[in-house]
Amino acid sequence: MDLTPPPEVVKFRNSGGSSTGEDLGASGGAGGGTAADTGGSRGSGGAIGAGGTTGAGGVTTSPGAGGGAGNADANLDVTLGSGGTVNSGGSVSQGGSITTGGSTGTGGQRTDVPPGTGGSSPDVPNGSGGAVGSGGITSAGGMTAAGGAIGTGGTKAGTGGTTAYSCANAIVPASGVVTDFSDWNATTARWGSGALTGNIYQYNGGSATMNAAKVEGTPVGLHLSGSVPSGSYGGGGVTFLSCVTVASFTKVQFDVYGSGANCSIELQLQTFDQRPVDQTPPGGCKADGGSGCFNFPVKSMIVDLSTAVAASAPKTVSATLASFTNWSTTLAGQIVGMQWQFTGNGCKIDATFTNIKFVP
Repeated sequence: MDLTPPPEVVKFRNSGGSSTGEDLGASGGAGGGTAADTGGSRGSGGAIGAGGTTGAGGVTTSPGAGGGAGNADANLDVTLGSGGTVNSGGSVSQGGSITTGGSTGTGGQRTDVPPGTGGSSPDVPNGSGGAVGSGGITSAGGMTAAGGAIGTGGTKAGTGGTTAYSCANAIVPASGVVTDFSDWNATTARWGSGALTGNIYQYNGGSATMNAAKVEGTPVGLHLSGSVPSGSYGGGGVTFLSCVTVASFTKVQFDVYGSGANCSIELQLQTFDQRPVDQTPPGGCKADGGSGCFNFPVKSMIVDLSTAVAASAPKTVSATLASFTNWSTTLAGQIVGMQWQFTGNGCKIDATFTNIKFVP
């Protein structure tokens, strides 16, 4: 086998004539560091120039102590590139990776956001509640979409818009029951659920003060409270929205609890002919020509509450209709309400009335 190096290798190794070996190393370094297509910027290639220093390993070719003597010793053959490998210590990609930390859009990708829900302007339907109140008062909520809550302004139905009394067709309360207020409707401010229904009220005269009548307590009932100085009066009661006949009954009855220190308490039965025409519903009394109204049948001292009565043990009170001042069989067919009136010297009333009825 012929081990003679090819002529081009011999020529390469012997080139330079007077080369000292550094030339070979320098050529190796320069060749490796100036390649423009090996990735990064030319600046990085400059770093490879330091590899030319590695090429100084070409000095290993100068044990012959001279560039010319290098080819006089066959043992000085150095593997081509040994110590001067172009990429040794000078990898172009070192620290020069173009994509390092530079991924486009990292954390900054713009996403399209759909139109925000709730951002549209919904169409508002015409507000219900614009219907005329059951009491005849036109609902104030009748404006289109202006807070069209049902019944706005119409909850006061019944403070008036009822039909006039028709005592010719007076009704008989079923089993004589007026109300025990378990049928109270706070929305309509009415008691009753059958043919007989009504409202509650309070009144005062002189310097008396009466708080608003309420349906409350246990047992539930008409709660009246206030202060009635001497020479004044105050009270409250229930108005019927239909004319009632009590001709088949002999007594009126109710339960009461609470207190009425210094109070004289009487029960008055409202009649159509003594109820003023300017009240709602209107009665038949016109206060003209010096004549007065409100001359109802009265039962004085119907109950004594100078000693408080506990709610847990209400007092049942009854009185015959014939015992009422101004009572007559004619008036029995035109009852339109009843009220408790308080007078006295510094009367303090805080009482609840319930379980109201007429009895045989």
